Amino acid sequence: MNKLSIRMQIILSTTVSLILLALITTNISVSQSKEALIKNSFSQLTTVRDMKKHFIESFFSERVGDINVLSRSENLYNIVNDLLYVHEELKVKATDRYPVENEITKEATAKHEEFFQGYMKDYGYYDVFIICAKHGHVLYSTAKESDYGANITHGSLKDSGLAEAYRLALKNERLLL
Repeated sequence: MNKLSIRMQIILSTTVSLILLALITTNISVSQSKEALIKNSFSQLTTVRDMKKHFIESFFSERVGDINVLSRSENLYNIVNDLLYVHEELKVKATDRYPVENEITKEATAKHEEFFQGYMKDYGYYDVFIICAKHGHVLYSTAKESDYGANITHGSLKDSGLAEAYRLALKNERLLL
């Protein structure tokens, strides 16, 4: 076996040391880069989450403002009184549907229709409901779909989202009538 010269041994050990040093440095760099990328990704996700949270809070704050504007409206006050009068006049039972096809009901809502249709369109809503707090009758609906006139405490809609919103409004005492 030939013995390597000292010069060759030094060159070989330096080369091996440099290769080891490069591998260690590369491993550390990759590890730190990976951590930095993960940290950056979490930071971006947190920023997006906070932006979405703010958007959702703003959205619902605006909806509460819309509802407050409507609740102070003379048109709402008048239609509620008119519809409660019809309720009494027609002696609607607590478990019955509200008689939306009755001429007295149609007369009571007709004079308010333009305001509520405009409100719905101006504020971008699909529907606006007026629900009797005492009995759960859907007294008015701008969209006039199958829920119009329904009783959401006794009828087929008692487990619907509208009924749940009604129950929450009762619970939180957020009612007009």
